Order: sequence, then structure tokens, then C-alpha cells
Amino acid sequence: MAKSNEGGGKRGGKLDLNTASREELMALEGIGERTVERLLQAREEMGGIQSLDALVEIEGIGETTVRLLGQHVQAGGGGKGGGGGRSKGGEQDGMARQARELFLHQLSDIYDGEQRVAQM
Repeated sequence: MAKSNEGGGKRGGKLDLNTASREELMALEGIGERTVERLLQAREEMGGIQSLDALVEIEGIGETTVRLLGQHVQAGGGGKGGGGGRSKGGEQDGMARQARELFLHQLSDIYDGEQRVAQM
């Protein structure tokens, strides 16, 4: 449950990882200072976080943390909004991004399943 107040990081009812302040991120339940530091560093190095699935590439952030964050935050703020209709190229880019996100999500589920089997 997000405990953050209103702020520049809110978008569509969820906190935007690309604009949220340190304080807003720290206010998220279950997210510690070390995770916030890693998120802020990755955001700066990557020029923004394009998808929640990209978070698993950040050292120290696992599938559980991504699921927890997914309840309270969103990423990829640059792609939405703006002017009139989409161009054909824009639609294809969006479809490619969605396909990649779906692939990464399914891949992370497979990895998670493998980890659970290995633990058993």
C-alpha cells in the first residue's frame, strides 16, 4: 500500500517510477532505502525505467520486489500522452514494446518456477 502523499510522481493513481521523488519511493510499504537507492541509480543510468519488467535487471531487485512495486507504481511515462493519433510506426513500436514486456514477464515466471523447483 502506498503511503505517499500527492506529488509530482503520481500518474493515473500510481506512482511514476520516472518522476517519483526519493521521499515518495521511501513511503512505499515494504521498500527499503537500499532498494530506493538502486531504483534511483538505475533510473539515472538507463535514462528512465521503461517497464516494470526491466526492474529485474537491477542488481538486488528480484521478482518479489517487482510484484510488490507493481501494485503501487508504473513505469514508461514517456510513451503515453501527447498529441493526436498514432502513426503506423508508433503503433508498431508500441506493439513491439508490449511483446517484449510480455516475453520478459513470461520468462521471469519460468525463472521463478525453476527457482522454486530447485529449492524443493
